[in-house]
Amino acid sequence: MKAFQKTARYLAGFAAIGALAFGLSRVAVVNAQSSSNTPTGTFTCLINANYSGYVAKATSTSNQAVNALMVINFSSATPNTGTLVGIVVNNVRDFEKATAATSTATSTESPVKFTLTQVTPAQNVFRMVSDTPGDVPYYIAVTNGGNSLFIMSAPPSDKTHNGACQKV
Repeated sequence: MKAFQKTARYLAGFAAIGALAFGLSRVAVVNAQSSSNTPTGTFTCLINANYSGYVAKATSTSNQAVNALMVINFSSATPNTGTLVGIVVNNVRDFEKATAATSTATSTESPVKFTLTQVTPAQNVFRMVSDTPGDVPYYIAVTNGGNSLFIMSAPPSDKTHNGACQKV
């Protein structure tokens, strides 16, 4: 009886090894996706402010944007252009004080137009500059086959905004 149990254990072990080898032979290779095209279509973005190093600016009594939802439309008819068509901004007054208060502002009074320029040898990184004087530039990286964007602002002397966008 012991010999039979020992043989059954060896057979079960060989079957498990065989199943594992079969499973490993069926693993598909996954490669990172990238896009060498400018984005087209409509994207919804979630943007958050990073006040690191700029707390003194954030403690003013004027509203400070903390986060925002944006809707951006990249033109397929005119490459390298687009429009910010809608936004919801959460503002904080008296940031990092006991008297802090929030308010929410929606939409844009008129759509903000912008242009894209490729800025690095990486084919999927662009500088996004608005046609509105005084606006800071943003940089975007196109990922996920053109369906997602990483976005960051580049102000010369204030907090940055960072976020991600998904094509809708």
